[in-house]
Amino acid sequence: MMAVTLLLTALWGQSPPTACEIVVARYGEVPVMRELPSTADLVCENLLAILNAYDANTGAITRVVYTDADPADGRTAMPGTAVQVAREAAWYLLALDQCGLHEIASQAAGFLAAGIRSEDSDFGPRGSVSALRRSAGDAASPYYVWDIAASAYVLAGLRSHVGFLEETDRDAQLRTHRDAIGAAADLLANWTLGGSGEIAPAYVPAFGHDGVTAAMYFEFWMGLEAARQCLEYLGEAVPAHWLNRQRELMSRIKFQRINRGAPARLSWNLGQWFQRISRWDNGELGLYLANEAGVIAPGGFGWDLPALMRAARAEPDPPDPLEAAIRTVAIIEYQRLTRALPTITRP
Repeated sequence: MMAVTLLLTALWGQSPPTACEIVVARYGEVPVMRELPSTADLVCENLLAILNAYDANTGAITRVVYTDADPADGRTAMPGTAVQVAREAAWYLLALDQCGLHEIASQAAGFLAAGIRSEDSDFGPRGSVSALRRSAGDAASPYYVWDIAASAYVLAGLRSHVGFLEETDRDAQLRTHRDAIGAAADLLANWTLGGSGEIAPAYVPAFGHDGVTAAMYFEFWMGLEAARQCLEYLGEAVPAHWLNRQRELMSRIKFQRINRGAPARLSWNLGQWFQRISRWDNGELGLYLANEAGVIAPGGFGWDLPALMRAARAEPDPPDPLEAAIRTVAIIEYQRLTRALPTITRP
């Protein structure tokens, strides 16, 4: 990065604009820049990586996804263009909202909600989403697989976003996406194996084929909880079959813990969102699940901010949009926590 800066300085006779200057020129002053001036440069660098991946026409935020490692360079790009991964998209909304860019986040939320199928089709049942989508909104060929649990992450992202909005804007967003939220929650509530109450096999990205994992019980509960909170914002009665299914899932989560005799090991991504969704409405529940049920993730769920900061400042090239979104959230939340700063939003 330093070499590029020196080259541009030699060509232009002056230093190129900073990331903050570019963000301000394009989008105006971002509220977080005033709130956290000491880390504004780092936040803007990561925010710019997200905004550069943002399609202002559709609201999509995409990145190049890598598949099996290549012996030559260790990474092999998936054929085709950049895509949005349904399980990751909530991070983009959260990063934008944390920075105060709610209008862009709302458009991105609209793209996310539009990916929820409104009826059964050859590509997936009502309420499902494509695991990967291009910015035009179509499924990324040849990856037509639908990921049932991904609907839970989409619901978590939508719930996260509306919590940052003023009541009028929040209710307008929820009414716009009400049918999509209902379809996704219905899918999670009804995806069972006969009358057993167990989750039916579904595509698992980590496996590359259908299966059932312990994590899916947490994911399905999280999605239903996010949908429940959205309906309560609107003052609507929550469907009984959602609540009944949540109770069934919770019972099985507890039974797994007792039967296994060891904590359920969740991915860091699931651990982060599961805790966020449960804490928004019931801190005791999140605490119970973290302690009594023994929910853990490799390395824990917390931020290793010193490592993130070192990596961010040493990054020679613009970061991957997903990595940039996680860094943005980590820096902002850590700064607010340690400095007891007032938030600019209402999560």
